[in-house]
Amino acid sequence: MDDPALRRAFARHFGVATFLYDHAASALIEPPRAEAWKEANLQNDLLHYLDNLFALIYPPDDEDRDAGPRSDMHFRVALSFADEHCSYVEEIARALEGKVGKGSVFYYKDYISRTTVDDMDTLLQNVYLRQSDLAVTFLSKEYQEKRWCQVEWQAIRERRNSGDKSGVMLCRFDDAEVDGVLPTVHGVHDCRPPQSSQVIADRILQRLEQISHKASSSQSQSGPERKPSTA
Repeated sequence: MDDPALRRAFARHFGVATFLYDHAASALIEPPRAEAWKEANLQNDLLHYLDNLFALIYPPDDEDRDAGPRSDMHFRVALSFADEHCSYVEEIARALEGKVGKGSVFYYKDYISRTTVDDMDTLLQNVYLRQSDLAVTFLSKEYQEKRWCQVEWQAIRERRNSGDKSGVMLCRFDDAEVDGVLPTVHGVHDCRPPQSSQVIADRILQRLEQISHKASSSQSQSGPERKPSTA
């Protein structure tokens, strides 16, 4: 691989000095096919799957958030993003967890063993459509191009179009056009520098407060009608 970060990741996990994937692949396949592989530029997608693999082989030592049946998953916030912006979004996830508690934020790397399944597309769509109070989408050029981002985005668009706009929050890393959202649309939060991840986390918390207030108001209005006192 041409990406030094990828080689370091392999080296760290497998205890070797480096991992020259590109050299190894070139020795095994014909030159035209090797060149085609390079031009395909699949490194980011490969990193995504390697992260999943490493998490399964080397589970984290902290609290196991993957425990329990998948059908019981429900989150205050579900974050949808392309892996190119992983570090920024992870900062947001950790900041949110500090406020709403562990297990309340769907950041896919925390739930790999429960989502890496045959029906992964359906599972993810349920999380973003039904099993979260708020779905936060981080739009970008890469988001539009990634297959799994589009799987998630399909559910989030359905949620927006069904009238649950308060349950969807849009953020942007660039001005790339994403299906269903023009670059000029209002109400999209800008994540570009100098906007910090903490600012976005605070805005997500504000939206959660609005959702909770709306739910409380609806519940009180739909409560049982009280009969007037006859005393």
